Amino acid sequence: IGIYYLFKQQYDSARFFLNQALHLNKSLGNWNFYSRNLGNLAHIEKLEGNYKQSENIYKEMKNVHDSINDLNLYANGLLHFGDLYLNMEQYSQAIPYFQQALELGEKFGWTDVLMHANQGLYLCNKNLGNIATALDHHEFYAQFKDSLLSKQNQQELIRLELKNKNEQLIQDQKWNHQKQRYIFLAILLFLILFLVFLYQLFRKQKLKVSKEKL
Repeated sequence: IGIYYLFKQQYDSARFFLNQALHLNKSLGNWNFYSRNLGNLAHIEKLEGNYKQSENIYKEMKNVHDSINDLNLYANGLLHFGDLYLNMEQYSQAIPYFQQALELGEKFGWTDVLMHANQGLYLCNKNLGNIATALDHHEFYAQFKDSLLSKQNQQELIRLELKNKNEQLIQDQKWNHQKQRYIFLAILLFLILFLVFLYQLFRKQKLKVSKEKL
């Protein structure tokens, strides 16, 4: 629910529901979702320009990442830190976070992390006047963005293919069910006609016997 209000830009409602979710995550010991909800809260503060509050929440999120040893979450946390300092126009402070995220992305082949890390490094270096370095990162950013879009398109094609196969399977099952019903009705009709035939045959035979007796 909190994410819904976040997308609707109704930040007070988003805060309320995200804090409710945090209490639930903490009581259940679900630290993965706890860290994600912290990230969403920090993002709200960042969007509203409450950078110090956002920084404090991100630090709490980083402590959670350190404790659960999830490197993908850790890399995304680094991107959040880098983006925070980028928004604060503290470009030199943002670069190490983007760089660490970039190294983790390269090590584990995380295309989305590589895309965002290169984007952050491009913006930071551009604003610092490091044009050559900025252009290098922009080139990598564009490559990883295209790669990510290609993967998403491929996943969408696979999803549609599976959907079509599933619909075809449902149609086949319906047809098989109808076919079995038609076969049953045909057998039933045949049995009824056969019984009528036997009855007529029996009736004729009975009339014949009665006439012979007369």
